[in-house]
Amino acid sequence: MQHKKYTGFKFWQIAITYIATMVGAGFASGREIWQYLASYGSKAFFGIIMAGMSMMVLAIFVALIARYSRTENMGEVVIPIDNKNSHKIMKYVMAAVLFTGLINMSSAGGALIHQIYGLPIFIGNAVVVLLTVVTVLHGFEKMSGIFSKISPFLIALLIVITLLTIFKNGIAMDVPVIEKSTHPLSDSLTKSVLLFFSYNTIVIVSIISTAAYRARSTKDAVTGVVIGGILWTTLAVLLFFMLLTDPITSMNLDIPLIHYANELSRVLFVFACAVMCIAIYSCSSGMFYGFATIFPTNKSKRTSLIIAGSIGFAFSLMGFKNFIKYVLPITGVLGYVIITLVIINFVKSVVMNVCTTQEKDRYKFPEEVINVTTGHGSSALLFIGEKKTALVDCSMAYCRDSLVKKIKSVLGDRKLDYVLLSHSHYDHIGAMTALREAWPKIISVGSQHSHDVLERPGAHKLIKHLSEVASQIYYKKKDENISTAGMYIDKVVGDGDIIDLGGKQIEIIETPGHTKCSLSFIVWPMSIMLLSESAGVVERKGLAHPTILHSYEEAVKSFDKCESFNPERIIVSHYGIIPHSYNKQFWKLMRKILDDERQEIVSMWNMGFSEDDIFERMKVKYWYAGRAVEQPLDAFEINMRHTIRLYNPEKEQKN
Repeated sequence: MQHKKYTGFKFWQIAITYIATMVGAGFASGREIWQYLASYGSKAFFGIIMAGMSMMVLAIFVALIARYSRTENMGEVVIPIDNKNSHKIMKYVMAAVLFTGLINMSSAGGALIHQIYGLPIFIGNAVVVLLTVVTVLHGFEKMSGIFSKISPFLIALLIVITLLTIFKNGIAMDVPVIEKSTHPLSDSLTKSVLLFFSYNTIVIVSIISTAAYRARSTKDAVTGVVIGGILWTTLAVLLFFMLLTDPITSMNLDIPLIHYANELSRVLFVFACAVMCIAIYSCSSGMFYGFATIFPTNKSKRTSLIIAGSIGFAFSLMGFKNFIKYVLPITGVLGYVIITLVIINFVKSVVMNVCTTQEKDRYKFPEEVINVTTGHGSSALLFIGEKKTALVDCSMAYCRDSLVKKIKSVLGDRKLDYVLLSHSHYDHIGAMTALREAWPKIISVGSQHSHDVLERPGAHKLIKHLSEVASQIYYKKKDENISTAGMYIDKVVGDGDIIDLGGKQIEIIETPGHTKCSLSFIVWPMSIMLLSESAGVVERKGLAHPTILHSYEEAVKSFDKCESFNPERIIVSHYGIIPHSYNKQFWKLMRKILDDERQEIVSMWNMGFSEDDIFERMKVKYWYAGRAVEQPLDAFEINMRHTIRLYNPEKEQKN
């Protein structure tokens, strides 16, 4: 059986989404470039380069924040403080600005129809609004798929038209200032460059945060943004030089691109019209999608978006040229604030996490804790007392031989007396059979429920299947020799029981939540706690995810019980050791993510989502290619569906 693979957005899809959204009607027509840059003559060339590169760098910041914080919420990407009200306010403010994108693009559609055919402006406005609303109602993935098909056509045509115009008329490198803006926010080249960059900031945040969040990996997200940014800047430079081939004409036309294409040939004129239609449609859809995220995904969302589209149509009648001249500068002011906040949040959420020593030091256990882990899955930690030895968890089956070898190299002539199991999942008990073969008198220790589970043939069948899937992923071939024969519990333990190693005692703490059989351990006298997954799993500093499969209420009780011990050091399953200085923040973080996940899933159930719908959304949130290092997608799906069913309000009421 082939294991499942995650298929998030690839880098080229990110790049295309970037370009399709950023190359709107104002940009593709040449109107924005003229209004804010080319009107200052040849000296604006370096301003365009700076604007393009600045937008690309900001987009990288946004992509990394979305990836590191695992969020596509615009408020959470922008606001550097953990305050839900602040996130909500910023989300609504940005959504309002994104709504102006529909007004801008629909007015551009009206101007295009009027300039080409002489038809009333409102006809083009209405067509754009209708297409935009219909597209957004079909969701981000559908919209991105459309962009991936039409954007290469858009880019190619823009390059052809601009290059032919430049070759025909020649490059003008000494054009003076033609039309200096009188607007106080753009009355100098420096201000115009900043305003142009600032206005586009809102589009960057809304689209790149979602695209990067759904990317296959962080590398794909960043690579896509870089490619998209370079291509966008190249197109901006070509449009800039095209406009300067005839500055007076460029100044007087709403849509200069159409004029220059018509000057070349009738065929290119038709293609230029197609370019404008694509640019209007793609940018309008991208910005309106960002606006649409403020509405909950339920039956009323369709009605809300139709009403919003109608309002946008009414405002679009103000005209394309007037919109760019008067409205964009106002939204650009908000962009300055957003740029500042994104930079601060990038430092807080990304730089501070990358530079922290927590990630580098998470495997630097105290000398009393010997890490004998040799593969993926749970850690395998060895404790050596004066009389006895104990191993806590024993990883996956595929690395059983290397685990046994490493333990023997540490113990020498001593034997392994105990293996303590935090719970009965395949990635924690995989090497048990091999341990019994190496040390026949070893005593396996676990909860009563683990004992009961491991007596079921169905449990052994699932453990074997998931172990084989893991071997295909990590060992690169199916391991045909995996045996579950030694997977059973010899000694059942419960709250307060002690495993005495001589000089070291391991106290048992029952912590149901992740599973009914979950156990945590605290090692005395060092006060080192080995937490079960009922507390959740840390991904990196400040980021974690819950793993509740059995009971939310029992998980909360288990959490409180463990926190009450106030351990000196905390070791988290699948992660490593938490710095002592981070202990208090750790408990707050894990409690928060536990409550947030429950609220999110219950909310989706209440809105009428199916189990499959909820799973797909949770997969986007929690799954990424890098996570496969610790958990195959098959295992993630089994666990997540358990959690989703657990939080079904109908089931909770029955319980």
